[in-house]
Amino acid sequence: MPANSTLQGRGGRPAARCRAPGPAASPLAATASSEVLLSEPHPTKAMKKTTDDTAPSGGGGLLLPVHWRLPMLDLGGARALLGLHEERIKVQIELGALIAWDLARTGAARRQYRILAASACLWPKPHVLPEAELILRVYGPAPAAPVRRFAWLWGAEFSRAWNCDCDHTVNLVRDGALSLMPRTGYGRGRGGSPRITWASAIEFLRARRL
Repeated sequence: MPANSTLQGRGGRPAARCRAPGPAASPLAATASSEVLLSEPHPTKAMKKTTDDTAPSGGGGLLLPVHWRLPMLDLGGARALLGLHEERIKVQIELGALIAWDLARTGAARRQYRILAASACLWPKPHVLPEAELILRVYGPAPAAPVRRFAWLWGAEFSRAWNCDCDHTVNLVRDGALSLMPRTGYGRGRGGSPRITWASAIEFLRARRL
């Protein structure tokens, strides 16, 4: 089973329920592997000791191999990985012990948490990742500066990066949280995936950080 997350344009497989993009390829075809970038204990065999919240002190726990395909975990995925109740995970996020974002639509009553998978695997050790590394882990390598203003992501790539469905990505576009390339739109069927500007994808990552 592959342990990395691949964001691709031409020839890539978009997230579930997403139609494959049209013949034009995103200039951001790249591989974003959170696990490969991990330094401990081994890039392809990351291990995490997980314990049940209700286990008595000294009860041990299971040493399980951890592999993930997406850069982000939702609360359920983080609970399975960390062995913590969702409310305790939220506390860890508020304390800054886990790197996380709010993926909810503008004006939503409740947050929609996304936790960086690599951060969850480094927890509970203190860790700080610079923005450049966060971008690399979430979206893959940044385009070169001279062409950055023309760079974009397929909506399917954005959905895969943030572990959400295509409908949610489209709703973020409708809310104005993401911008489309000039003279482009979105719709159903082949080639209907929105082309999200690189600049707005980066601004989203900055603005939604918890």
